[in-house]
Amino acid sequence: MGDTQNSTWWTEIIQGLGKGLVWLGYICIGVMAKLAFDSRSNTLTKKEVIVKSVLSIFCGYIAAVTCENMHYAGWAKIIVPVSTLLGEGLVMWIMTNWRQFLNKYFRINERPNS
Repeated sequence: MGDTQNSTWWTEIIQGLGKGLVWLGYICIGVMAKLAFDSRSNTLTKKEVIVKSVLSIFCGYIAAVTCENMHYAGWAKIIVPVSTLLGEGLVMWIMTNWRQFLNKYFRINERPNS
């Protein structure tokens, strides 16, 4: 992060906070779009808003960390909001279809007889 020759701990903290705020901005864009899209069909309860927000923020954060670690910072502008939008639906799909998913990829058919 930055120039290692003239870097102080204060500049490192400021750079880290700046990067975190950029990630937060990308995630907020996705969450606001998700909630706006879902609220068009019916009114969302507080519980639905909280669940959708938490799942979307989780997926957006995972995407941001993945982009940062794989050196795709330029693509993070697109990947993080899109994964925030789609993440809640993917998490819900995995939660409802986890048995079929595991069976397909790990060949888990039945429990062993005991």
